[in-house]
Formats: sequence, structure tokens, C-alpha cells
Amino acid sequence: MIRQELTIGGGHASGHLGFMHFGLGESTAVKLRVRWPHGPWSDWQNAAAGSFYLVDRVTGIRPWSPP
Repeated sequence: MIRQELTIGGGHASGHLGFMHFGLGESTAVKLRVRWPHGPWSDWQNAAAGSFYLVDRVTGIRPWSPP
């Protein structure tokens, strides 16, 4: 199991949403879920290695390509 925490904030209007990177070694896919602030855990979602995803509290996980 790999666990990371992303905290946004720290001052007036200083929040900045950033990326999270998870090294998966030889794995080609993972299952992930998110514990949202002041809320429950999300459902388990499947994600392929070597990909970018956007994770949204309402819509779940979806593939994303950097500009």
C-alpha cells in the first residue's frame, strides 16, 4: 500500500493544487481511492501505470493529458 497526503493552503489566497506522483515499480495497473477532506472514502477506481489522471469527488477518475 502506498499513501500520500496533499494539503492545500497555508495563508490567505495562497492555495495551489499540485500533482501527486506514485512510483509503481513493475506494476502495470493499480486500484486507488481517495479520502476527501471532511468526507468519506471514494469508491475503488482502476488506473493504468504511466498515465495521468484527474480525480474528482463527484465524477471520479478520468484520464488526462498534459498540455
